[in-house]
Amino acid sequence: MSKPSKRTSKRKQKTRQEAIQFKRVQTILPDNERRLRSISSICAPVGIFLSDVEGKCLFVNDRWCNMAGISQQAATSREWWCALYPADRDRVLKEWRDATKDEREFIRDFRFKNPQGIVTWVLCNAITLHNDAGELTGHLGTLTDITELKEAEVALRITTIVDQHRKTTERMLLALMSEIYDPLTAITGNVVLLKDEELSSPIRACVREIEVSAQKIDTLLRKLIRLDLRPSTVASAKRLRKSKLAKAARKK
Repeated sequence: MSKPSKRTSKRKQKTRQEAIQFKRVQTILPDNERRLRSISSICAPVGIFLSDVEGKCLFVNDRWCNMAGISQQAATSREWWCALYPADRDRVLKEWRDATKDEREFIRDFRFKNPQGIVTWVLCNAITLHNDAGELTGHLGTLTDITELKEAEVALRITTIVDQHRKTTERMLLALMSEIYDPLTAITGNVVLLKDEELSSPIRACVREIEVSAQKIDTLLRKLIRLDLRPSTVASAKRLRKSKLAKAARKK
């Protein structure tokens, strides 16, 4: 007689483990046949778990294991908390114990981190289960993968922060341009007046140097306008420049 293959042995071992889990669950659920059939046969896109009155995990489906990155055996041997993201672990465990102690529902989002370092955000929603006498027998819960939603929220927060920073920068730029254009237009206007006067060569050279410097400043400001700013801000900056230059022209 040939020896059973390793694959057959593993399959039998897994079957025995599942049978043990189901037997444990049967001791706490009056209508165990219907509920166990639902839990074991559902091929849902959500993780499903069952815990006892003390909060210990009794059963998880494959989807739960995929999200947590641990086996069913690890999940039902008080090691499920090892799958929690380190920064979330203490908070989740405390809130789960409190929910179990207070015999209330548990709704919370948190993260799993599998052995490969992949982080999965989940939304946990667990309801209380009671026997015919109204006594708490445990919790039945689901885990929904909300990783994409959380990533979208983070992206939105980053976009908001960047937009706020851009608006602040644009306001500072407009204020700076206004402060610069006021003296610049005065300098430009006085240079024009001085050029019409009879001046000595050294003074005229100084006036010319002032005029060139003013032109450089104006060129720099126009380059600032062409930065990666919103069209509305660019338009505001251009209007500011035109108004200052028009004011200087009227003074002539």
